[in-house]
Amino acid sequence: MATKPCETCANYDPIIRGKDTKGRHGRCAAQSVYPAVEQAGQVFPPGVKRAAEGELASPVIVVGSEVVKRCELYRSKP
Repeated sequence: MATKPCETCANYDPIIRGKDTKGRHGRCAAQSVYPAVEQAGQVFPPGVKRAAEGELASPVIVVGSEVVKRCELYRSKP
């Protein structure tokens, strides 16, 4: 069971907007389904699940500073 904030997890993919370099929110890369194709300037983490061409993505958005109770997917960042 996780007791640490999402932003300390290896599965945390921060959502960066503008000059913000940290991001308050992010995707849980382990649970999210990313779009089939990256948009200009977008880089997805390696090994993420991708939607089929023409299908919708289903992101799982988390707050970086919060803890998701009972998260079995938490992995400490190296």
